[in-house]
Amino acid sequence: MEPLVPDSVAVHPGCLLVKLGQVAFRLTENRLAPLGMRTRHYTLLKVLVAEGPLSQSELGRRSRIDPNDCRGGHRRVGREGVRNPDA
Repeated sequence: MEPLVPDSVAVHPGCLLVKLGQVAFRLTENRLAPLGMRTRHYTLLKVLVAEGPLSQSELGRRSRIDPNDCRGGHRRVGREGVRNPDA
């Protein structure tokens, strides 16, 4: 099996952490896909469950997701029936 990173890069902890993040993100996306969700949708839902109702800008700040992306995620979650789309 081919290594995830070349040996010359593997000695740098920062490079390994970046690769670990990429792999974890890809695995998470693959696990959420059958549910019709992406990682950012899951993140938004987790923040809303923990924090309660938030404005779009506050949701973006607390989830560290751009508010414009929050808007799309908010609409998507509404279409899926998780929240009232008019709220």
